[in-house]
Amino acid sequence: MRKKLDYKSIFKILRKYEFEYILQKNFGFLPQVNDFQYYDVCFQMFKQLDIKQAQQEMLYQLKQRETVDRSNIKEFNKVPVEIKSLIYFSNYTDNNFKQLNQFLIKKIGDE
Repeated sequence: MRKKLDYKSIFKILRKYEFEYILQKNFGFLPQVNDFQYYDVCFQMFKQLDIKQAQQEMLYQLKQRETVDRSNIKEFNKVPVEIKSLIYFSNYTDNNFKQLNQFLIKKIGDE
């Protein structure tokens, strides 16, 4: 399984604040470089972690993300599978679900 893990794929999944947290936790600092070099330098630091540890850190960060509120689960289940992952991590409110539903039932050309 280890051979199938890839630093680049793991790193791309992470949001900036998530990989910054991982780097700060494991190295005790963030790189002090210009904005153009920042992402690449952070990635080079990230690659210094053991691949299994990098995967575990990523999974922990994903679990920390806001997900669908239990009170909205019924509305979430109505969301088409094609956009479900986008909605899952978007912290949708009751009003957001209502607007999405209205948009999805609207036919092309309806005003």
